[in-house]
Amino acid sequence: MTASADACLLLAADTRIVAVSRAARQVLGFGPEVAFAMPRFLDAGIRFLDFTAGAHPLVDSELARLAPVQALQTDGLERSLMRIEHRGVHRTFDVTASPLHSPPRLDAVGSLVFLNPIGPT
Repeated sequence: MTASADACLLLAADTRIVAVSRAARQVLGFGPEVAFAMPRFLDAGIRFLDFTAGAHPLVDSELARLAPVQALQTDGLERSLMRIEHRGVHRTFDVTASPLHSPPRLDAVGSLVFLNPIGPT
């Protein structure tokens, strides 16, 4: 997965980043150490923004609705737009997240997240 040309992440059930592709590290502004530190997705230093002209930071209840988090909570395929600030530039992504299972467990053990940049990169 880390060698994937796609911008993708693998999250554990507790939202820790287990694996991250080079493309995802670049678009999210992560250094290579993120794969070793395994921070939680929402605590990895990404500044998540709303879609207003003021681009205000998201509050906790809004963060819980991001596709990577929702896929773990609903145990279903989730898709949403996500806006972040990266080096002073606002970037928008179309995000698709799929829960991952490991039988015999019924609950998701993680999620696979794909990030598709929208607009100029």
